[in-house]
Amino acid sequence: MVRVGYSSPTQAAITEELNLSLAEYSVFGSILTIGAMVGAITSGSIADFIGRKGAMRMSSAFCITGWLSIYFAKDALALDVGRLATGYGMGVFSYMVHSLVP
Repeated sequence: MVRVGYSSPTQAAITEELNLSLAEYSVFGSILTIGAMVGAITSGSIADFIGRKGAMRMSSAFCITGWLSIYFAKDALALDVGRLATGYGMGVFSYMVHSLVP
């Protein structure tokens, strides 16, 4: 099983620095999965429209944008948007990589 979360020392630092409640941090920790599901669902249409390479480039842009949003976040909304964008990019990328394997 792959875990895409943050360890407890990081949780303490993030919640303290941004003054997050446990519920806000829990949403931040789990919203990536929702983004990945949406990314996987839409990836076929994206690949048809801009091709596999284009979809992988777009996926990378979502991941980079998401991580920058997380890095520069000042509140829970920026964290959640960044994590959702990162999840979306990972969902598209996972589908594209999987479709390349014979």
